[in-house]
Amino acid sequence: MSPLAPVSRSGRAPLRARRWRLPAMALSHARALLPALALSLALALGAGVAAAADALPAAAEPAGLRSALAPLVEQGGVAVGENGQAVFVYRPGAYVPASILKLATAQAAFHVLGEDYRFKTEVYRDGDLLYIRGYGDPMLVSEEWTLLAHELAAAGQFRAPVAALVLDESAFAPELEVDGASETLNPYDAKLGALVANFNTVFVDVDATGHVTSAEPQTPLTPLAERLGRRLGPGQQRINFTAEGVPGVRYAGELARAIFAQAGARIGGPSRTGRVPGGLQPVWVHRSSRPLREVVGGMLEFSNNFIANQIVLAMALQAAGEPARLEPGVEQVRRFLRERIGLRPDQFTLIEGSGLSRQNHIALTGMLRVVDAFHPWAELLKPYGKAPLTIPAKTGTLSGVYTLAGFLPAPAGVRRPFVIMLNQARHTRGAVLHRLLQAYAGRPAAPPRAGPAGLGSPRRGFVTPSASFGNSAGAGAESSPRPADAGRPSPPGGEGNCGPGASGRRTVIGGAPGHAAAARSHHSPCPACSARASRAARFSPVRPSPCKRRNSASRRAALRSSIVS
Repeated sequence: MSPLAPVSRSGRAPLRARRWRLPAMALSHARALLPALALSLALALGAGVAAAADALPAAAEPAGLRSALAPLVEQGGVAVGENGQAVFVYRPGAYVPASILKLATAQAAFHVLGEDYRFKTEVYRDGDLLYIRGYGDPMLVSEEWTLLAHELAAAGQFRAPVAALVLDESAFAPELEVDGASETLNPYDAKLGALVANFNTVFVDVDATGHVTSAEPQTPLTPLAERLGRRLGPGQQRINFTAEGVPGVRYAGELARAIFAQAGARIGGPSRTGRVPGGLQPVWVHRSSRPLREVVGGMLEFSNNFIANQIVLAMALQAAGEPARLEPGVEQVRRFLRERIGLRPDQFTLIEGSGLSRQNHIALTGMLRVVDAFHPWAELLKPYGKAPLTIPAKTGTLSGVYTLAGFLPAPAGVRRPFVIMLNQARHTRGAVLHRLLQAYAGRPAAPPRAGPAGLGSPRRGFVTPSASFGNSAGAGAESSPRPADAGRPSPPGGEGNCGPGASGRRTVIGGAPGHAAAARSHHSPCPACSARASRAARFSPVRPSPCKRRNSASRRAALRSSIVS
């Protein structure tokens, strides 16, 4: 007897085979349903890549979250991930990211330049002329100029008189323009450049009689700052002088002259621009007191557009040589997104690196992958929200654009990135985050999704951060279209012109007393940093790096430049 032959319940004798016949009408209906059943099966197995990428079992989603978001999200999307898989995607599409794009720029810079990269400034001597050649250090503030002055004095460069300072800014292309920036006095609209001092701004204090003094004890009052200050009303004010048509290098020369004189230099004539003669070797190479990781931390904490695009230019300089232009640097960010994050070219459009441009677009799940890959540096994100519940996150704001990206509370060993991208008139970002916190607070991690390779695997929504970040082209129907208003400059305001807008309520940047004092050393944690480290440990398994007193008042004042969020 065949082992597959039916047997009786007693097992003693085979059962008689029976033929089952369907009524003719039932058979006809079954045949008619076969195509529909086949189509349903095909869809369930993954036909339709976009739907499969974002479709999730109902049990994986917090109950009622979609209905709670419906009245808040008119144009935009929301996504949440867990340990490399997308567990919630609401309204996928490509949106303007505003300043959360800085998370991509930061990671690309770490990959291309290295976290310990330090900007350099070179000094040359040719007879009685002292040449200063810049390479785009965005943190060349008053304290950094003072460090350079003391280094030159110790090297004996001030023993002989200096006829003039000659400033060489030829490492960058002239007239660098950023799409989305406007010609305003707001610091976030300051011009880029190879040799820039104090973010191309002056900070002055004007009393009731019109007398002008420097608002920073470490920054001498230069003739340019005094002249501009006389046109201002009483109070402390910081303005972007490049909007007045004043070249940034002019202020850099005045400031260097004043600070070098304090260190013992005897400088004769006024500063001028020029190129270092060919074949001349530098007598000193100054390396910034801040590694790139710290510079990026300041860029993110105060959403500094100027720093972001100076970093893009540094990548351009390394990739394509002099004179540096924005496009080769932006291409380094694009390449990073393609090769390291795994995005397809049609999932994003990048024009510049700060988020100022409204032509920047990125797919919702693509941005989620960027945030997830940023997890090793989550401690660089400042706390967002109200105590006792704050989360590490980065905001992005333009007029009609409200974005937020970071990490939600999660169980130990689980990373839970999220992205909110709203391209709408109503500002409901805070309300959307509140719904996410309600939905995910105390929620256990979702079970890993199973499915055919590439259609429901845990790496489907975005890649996990690793040494190589992977290289899978994450699928999804989201793509980045050319916006209808391409080429139209974004109006002043919001965060990405980012910030407070023309009112100037938050136009604060520049240096403050002593913010470079402990630049090269680590410290035992101060109370503020201990609290920050505690927050970082609570929301991510990444252990924060040693405290560098990022929350000190002096450091905050030093980095509040070109503020956009």
